[in-house]
Amino acid sequence: MGAALALIAAGLAIAFALWPLLKRAPASAAGPAELGELANHRDLAMQDLRDIDFDRDLGNLLPEDHQALQTQAKRRAVDILRQLNEREQRLDAEIENAVSRLRSRPNGA
Repeated sequence: MGAALALIAAGLAIAFALWPLLKRAPASAAGPAELGELANHRDLAMQDLRDIDFDRDLGNLLPEDHQALQTQAKRRAVDILRQLNEREQRLDAEIENAVSRLRSRPNGA
């Protein structure tokens, strides 16, 4: 049980340490690739939450360890969801602007 807990903690520590390196600076426009990458990060964050609960259910995590890991994983998931929402809203605004420009053109243009 101790080895499993150490392995899980090491994996989470590595992921936590690499997260800032993988995170991109905010771009002015969200492209499909960026949205896809954020969606992948969202899916991984959700899987992390499920894995932490699974390890608790198996008895591999003490309640206080579970709580700490779950809090950290939730913060990461919320940050990813916030970024994804901001990028989607920016993309929606760009689409609306493009449609407005097309509608304002004369018919012959």
